[in-house]
Amino acid sequence: MSGSPAGFDGFARVVAEAIPLVVARIPSTPAATLGRLAVAEGRPRPRPAGNRLHAALLSLGPLLAERLLGALELHLDGIMPALPDGIVDHLERPGTVRVAVAWGSQDSETARAVTILEAQLPGVCDLLLDLTNTLRQHEIIAPLLVVTGRDEPEFVARHGAVHLGLAVVVAGAVTQDLRPPAPAVVGAGLGAAAAILPDLPMPPGYAEAVLVRQREQYRYPQSSSVIATVRTPR
Repeated sequence: MSGSPAGFDGFARVVAEAIPLVVARIPSTPAATLGRLAVAEGRPRPRPAGNRLHAALLSLGPLLAERLLGALELHLDGIMPALPDGIVDHLERPGTVRVAVAWGSQDSETARAVTILEAQLPGVCDLLLDLTNTLRQHEIIAPLLVVTGRDEPEFVARHGAVHLGLAVVVAGAVTQDLRPPAPAVVGAGLGAAAAILPDLPMPPGYAEAVLVRQREQYRYPQSSSVIATVRTPR
C-alpha cells in the first residue's frame, strides 16, 4: 500500500506480538498444505469470484477451511490489534446494509462469511490483501516469517502457519469495528494467505530438506528377475 500512516510501526509491533498466539493454534497438516502452495503441482485454479482473496479461499475447498476454523475460532478474542487511524478511512460503509448474496452448496462457512463481509464493507478484501503484503515485508514482521525445519513437512507447516497467522491477525484488525463472526476473520485471513503464498519463494534450506526426504523414501528393489535361455548341450 502506498505510504504508511502515523503509528504504523507501532501497529506492526502489536501484530508481531499477536502472530505467535495464532500460529500456536494452527494444526500442522492444513498449515503444510498452505506452505506447499508455491510448489504444488496441479494446484486448483481459483474459481471466478469478486476479488482475488475470495477466489483463493474458494480454491482451497471447504474441508481445509473448516478444519482451520475449528482450530482458531475460540481463540481470537482479545488478541486482535487496533488499526492506526487512516487505514480504512477510504472504505465506504453504508449506514444501512442490505445484503443479498449467493453461494454454492459446497462452499464453506468461511467462504460464505467472507462474501457477507465484502458486501458489508466493499473493498475490505482488497485492503486486507494489500495490508498483509505490506506488513510481511516490514522490518519488524519479516524476521518472524523466516522459518527453519528438521525436515520437509516441518518446513512447509511452519511456512504456511506463520503466513496464515499474519493474515488472520490483520483480518481481525481490519474488521474489528464490524465485530464480524469468527468465520469471517478466519476466512478472510485464510484467503489472503492462499493468495500470497503461491507467489513467495520457499524458505532457505527447503530444497535440501526435499532431497533428504526423497533419499529417505527411496527403496532399493526387493526382488529381481532374469530370463535365461537354455540351449541343448553338445
